[in-house]
Amino acid sequence: MIGLLFTPIIFFRRFNNDTCIYVPGPNGIDSSTYIAFRGYTWLSFQYIIPVLIITISHVSIIIKLKKTQYQSKTLRPIEVTLRNKECELNEQKKLNKLVLITAIMSGQQATLHLYESIRYFLTMLNIVIFGYGTIGQQMGPFLIVLSSCINPCIIIGTTVSVRRRLSHYLHEIWIKIRRDNGIQKKEIQMFNGYIN
Repeated sequence: MIGLLFTPIIFFRRFNNDTCIYVPGPNGIDSSTYIAFRGYTWLSFQYIIPVLIITISHVSIIIKLKKTQYQSKTLRPIEVTLRNKECELNEQKKLNKLVLITAIMSGQQATLHLYESIRYFLTMLNIVIFGYGTIGQQMGPFLIVLSSCINPCIIIGTTVSVRRRLSHYLHEIWIKIRRDNGIQKKEIQMFNGYIN
């Protein structure tokens, strides 16, 4: 996918009189046709296919979890203890949390990718003139990178086990830094003692 979306840009560099010039589109193809092709390619491979994969995988996981919950309910005897009800409530909370996390991640990704997709559609319809290197052109990739940076923060903020592991890891790094600084201070003191 990356090769289809990004690699061709390299081949649109031409050299005239030792100067690099960017030519939008391959030789013999109108630039508006090329931009429309790129727009449809981006739309399908960057938005439609990933959204379908994410949605289908999350829906299948949620359906599977619901099915196992239903099967465990039907296999139990009629008398359900209070402890089993608590476990059932915890399972339901976890499932609701999974749905919420999925909705948050999908929503922020759709929101931050919306600018780029609207810009591509307006360019394909010749409503907006595409300018290479303009602020409008660079805002789309900035929002996409921002989306990629926010996703791990959402997972860390909403998943207790990941948050604990990250906290433990950062604590280990902090201890190592303090230990290394202590060793360096002792070496400096020893070095200063030799000089005096």
